[in-house]
Amino acid sequence: MGEREPVGAGMARLASLFVISAALGCATYLLFCSIQWRPAERESPPFVASTTRGRAQPPATPRPTLERPASRTRPAPPAPRRSAAERIEDEAAAALADEELTPEEVDALVSEALSLMLPDRVFTPSERARLAAAVLRIRAARRVLRRVRPSAAAAPVLARERQELTSALAEFEEITGLP
Repeated sequence: MGEREPVGAGMARLASLFVISAALGCATYLLFCSIQWRPAERESPPFVASTTRGRAQPPATPRPTLERPASRTRPAPPAPRRSAAERIEDEAAAALADEELTPEEVDALVSEALSLMLPDRVFTPSERARLAAAVLRIRAARRVLRRVRPSAAAAPVLARERQELTSALAEFEEITGLP
């Protein structure tokens, strides 16, 4: 046969469940009150549902007077809408300005790479400067071509950057003699 619990054990378990449920109820109530309660930050009463036409109406605020100036100024007029071409030009300009390398760093990298590729060739300082400028132009054109999405409005920008990329690559090939 099964063992019987002592007489007080069932009552103790019931009492502990009661305490837990009371604590949860109090915690829920306090949480609900903290969500509902807001400190008074303004003069107007809280938002009260109006009975006019069944819709809720915001509280009326007093009109500004000489004693009580307007609390807010008029909103600024909306900014004029920019055309898609202007937005694309701005995006392209931002892409052009995002160069991470300085011309000196590019010059050092290009010199090192070309010395490994063409060990017999020695570039003059003016050629190295032109090569660094060409590499910077190539990098800038590629950034623009990656960032600007193709569209009818972007066609002139993309065509210009493709032309810039082609001319920079041609200049690089002309100076280095590499195909």
